[in-house]
Formats: sequence, C-alpha cells, structure tokens
Amino acid sequence: LSRGLGDVYKRQDLFWDKIEPLIKKAVVYSGGRHTVDTTKYLCKTGVMQLWIVFKTVKDIEAIIVTQKAIYPAKTYLTVVLCGGKNMAKWAGEGIKTITDYAKNNNCHGVEVMGRPGWRKIFNKHVKYKESYVLFESYF
Repeated sequence: LSRGLGDVYKRQDLFWDKIEPLIKKAVVYSGGRHTVDTTKYLCKTGVMQLWIVFKTVKDIEAIIVTQKAIYPAKTYLTVVLCGGKNMAKWAGEGIKTITDYAKNNNCHGVEVMGRPGWRKIFNKHVKYKESYVLFESYF
C-alpha cells in the first residue's frame, strides 16, 4: 500500500474534485469556523496547510488541514480539519509528518481540537495530553 503525505497548497487544484468532499464532511464539525470555500482559499494562499494522504496516485484516503496558532507566549501548529478513511493505517505517519513540520517551522507544539474519538488515535500513536474541554456558546 503506497501512501504519501505532503503539504500541497500550490497543487491543490489538481486534486480538488477528490479533496472537496472530504473537506465538506470535516467542516460540519467545525462549529461554523470553517467552510469549504474559506478552507480552499486559505490553503491556496498558504495561510493553512493542506496535507493529503494518498492510498495510490489516484486514490486520496484522507486530508488534514493545519494552521499556525500564534499565542502571546508560544506558537502551535493546529490541526483544524481532518477527514477521510482508514485513519488507523496512516495516523502514526501523519502525526509524525505534521510534528516534524511544526518543529521545522518554529512551533512549540501541535494541538488538535476534535471529537472524543480522537482519544483512541492519540493514545495509540503518541502521548498527547488531553489539556482541556472546550465550552462554546453560539449567537
């Protein structure tokens, strides 16, 4: 099984017909923070990073979208969207690739906000610490 994972913002249009449905499913869980159009634009301009997990050259298995979060004392690489299939098969490589990217781009760490099901992935592949629970109010 051949897999590739890379930031492809300069070439995302080549794969957009396969990427868009995965982003569309993922933005549903963003609480309205992201849309397909804003994600495409921000990835294309380099504000966000689009990572693609390829099963084969023509078959995209998953997408991950990251963005730098600059806090007053630290900078983190934040996974803002993730969607696809067979996560258990590529999650370890994906986490390592994104962690390496964060280290090489002067980030202090990687953060992920996601549904509770993420716990089992992180517990299996890395020792991420569950830091807090997010409470929201919508207007």
